[in-house]
Amino acid sequence: MTDPGPRKKAGKVPPKLPLSLFSGPAGSTSPGDKQAGRYDPLAPDPSTVHPAGVIDANVVGSGVTEADSGVKVEGVVVSLRKGGEDEAVGEQDVQNALKSTSALRVIVPFPLVNGAPASAPTYLSSSTALGCTYKAVPELSEGIKWAIENGYDVELDIAWSSAQAATTSSWEGLEEIVAKGVPDSVSASEDREPEGAKRKAPAIILANLLPPPHSLTIPIVKLLNHPTYLSYQAHTAALSFIPNVYLKFLPPSWEDPTPPSPAPGSVEFEKAATSEQDAEAKDEWKRRVKMFLGPALDAFGYSRIIFGSSPSLSSTSSSTPRDWYALAREVLAELGVEQEGIDAIFMNNAKAVYSR
Repeated sequence: MTDPGPRKKAGKVPPKLPLSLFSGPAGSTSPGDKQAGRYDPLAPDPSTVHPAGVIDANVVGSGVTEADSGVKVEGVVVSLRKGGEDEAVGEQDVQNALKSTSALRVIVPFPLVNGAPASAPTYLSSSTALGCTYKAVPELSEGIKWAIENGYDVELDIAWSSAQAATTSSWEGLEEIVAKGVPDSVSASEDREPEGAKRKAPAIILANLLPPPHSLTIPIVKLLNHPTYLSYQAHTAALSFIPNVYLKFLPPSWEDPTPPSPAPGSVEFEKAATSEQDAEAKDEWKRRVKMFLGPALDAFGYSRIIFGSSPSLSSTSSSTPRDWYALAREVLAELGVEQEGIDAIFMNNAKAVYSR
């Protein structure tokens, strides 16, 4: 028998990506999906994938209802931030919000960009989180550190334009300011805690980053190599290494409103079912959301992403709670996220943070 000689090493097998990244929902009849070869009858049917419950962690005005989601709404986080500067609210405003909505937490405007205050206002309590518009100033790190040391969760609205979201300097500045805002005691305890242990320190929650602002005029094929996406991929991973940082999964600031998802059986639903334009717009949004959600899941895991139905304060795009909930749920289902992850994003992560 002839010696065949040394065997060649087998090439490295690339990781398999879920079909849902390239497919429309199971049973999709959209012309765009069929023409592009994205119809996949084996993809998970989003209509069968639901969270066990919902905690809407960003309610401005109205939030997700049981009629919107088909599951029990276990709680809400109400934002009292109304725009402009982070001006103080009254104690009665906070109490009214807590009583009228049975809120787990109320986000109150607080000027953390001015640094640590001399004393805490009387309206702050264990039921309040501090909301602030991000500015790249060192005083913000001092303000965040003061809030964490005094037991308050911090909600940072990253009020970037699409141009700012594409620059490395913007991301590096954010990473530096947030990292410096984490007290040494929190970093040390984080290092000692076993993986999966319950977080005891307050959280820093970042809004308007998942997904980040960008222009819908950029085709998806070009977005893959666009500075916006490349910066997002690299720096989302860097942010995930900062202890107790979470991302809020909110309607994005993409210039257009969130595509509609009318209630089944409604007149709007029947109209949408016959509207190729609406169906294609929603499919396009879902593909883009998947592109940004994928790196976030890789970096933060499903345990540090929190669903909310209202856009961030800095967003210029409109959205309804029903439309964003439906789109977000379908995206997670089509990405193949398991039930445990869906329950975490829609309910359990908010419960862990805001019921702490």
